[in-house]
Amino acid sequence: MIFGIFVLQSTDILKKFNFKSICWQSGAKKGDGYSVTEILVLMLMMPLMLVKSVHALYKSQYKENVSMQKDVFYRLKNNENMPWRSLLYSVAKKFRLLVNPDKNIADNSSFIVDDTIDIRVGYKIEKISMVHDHTW
Repeated sequence: MIFGIFVLQSTDILKKFNFKSICWQSGAKKGDGYSVTEILVLMLMMPLMLVKSVHALYKSQYKENVSMQKDVFYRLKNNENMPWRSLLYSVAKKFRLLVNPDKNIADNSSFIVDDTIDIRVGYKIEKISMVHDHTW
């Protein structure tokens, strides 16, 4: 029953976002099987269901309601041809438009850019590199 409520609420939200169109415009596509939109919708619903990972989804009470196998999620998440940045940017733009359609900016608003360098060390960690911080 809880899963049904999430599905109804998420379909209302997705209609407002026009999520299928956002996926299409960003170039998010895959070969066959489940559509990108179906997979992403379920991935977006997981935090609302208090599920932290795909593995946790299949260990939870919701596994009976999910017809996809877990490999569907992992293949999409690891697809290097997926335009994740474009998709995220499109969702952010649509969210901004839905929240503030008149583009009003309050007097006490601010824009924060955090350029803190996260110091990491290690030689066997993938994609770690040295970043020179000129402020030291």
